Amino acid sequence: MLTLISVEFLKLRRCKIWWLILSIFAAHAYSDILKVSSYHWDVFLNATYMNLWLRPILFTFLSGYLFTRDDEQRMQVIFFSYPFNRSLWFLSKCLTAFLWVGMILFVSGIIDVSLGMLFLQDPYTFSVLKYQCMSFLGSWILFSGLIPLGIILALGVRSTVRLGILSVLIPLLELPLTALFPKYALINPWLLPYLYFSFPYNYPTHFLWERGLWISVTLIAASLFFSWYLYVARDPKTDSYRYSLEE
Repeated sequence: MLTLISVEFLKLRRCKIWWLILSIFAAHAYSDILKVSSYHWDVFLNATYMNLWLRPILFTFLSGYLFTRDDEQRMQVIFFSYPFNRSLWFLSKCLTAFLWVGMILFVSGIIDVSLGMLFLQDPYTFSVLKYQCMSFLGSWILFSGLIPLGIILALGVRSTVRLGILSVLIPLLELPLTALFPKYALINPWLLPYLYFSFPYNYPTHFLWERGLWISVTLIAASLFFSWYLYVARDPKTDSYRYSLEE
């Protein structure tokens, strides 16, 4: 498994997706600078807009890109010739995306600490560190739920360009859909990180929150299962699907 994960990281070594990741870091730093006038860590560490739009777009696209890149370059034909189970290839890609989400969130936290200690008047105390660590772990878990959604989109469109368009459109459609159908936000997994860190201020009804959470978790689990099936069952040479999943 470590070998497969190492292969996935090596394939991204010279990809242009690094420019997208760097632009997200730049946007995060810019949003931090805009909050410097608050002078308080609790306001400074509030990443509302990052959690609402930019991070969901990035993590959805990044998760799917691990699959569309292989599909467009016909690399699956080569990889499946190695003595590894196809399910292991799928799992290695999921774990690679999981690690990428954690690393990006960790670097974002380093940016917060660096700029906060440089510009804020409040000292960086243990309570701030504790809050930041809990926020990091919560964000890592919640944003990892977008990995199966990005994968199922990638396996459906099988194009990096179309994946990028969908990764941008789906989070951006949240605002008008939520305005028209307020309860829609509760069943949208792309909104889970934002709602979690804002709860209960924007949706104080616990029953609705709990029901929407279970619907989102069910959608994520279903996406994970069907994306696994599509990846394992498809023959990369003929683009046809078979019912036997033995390989």
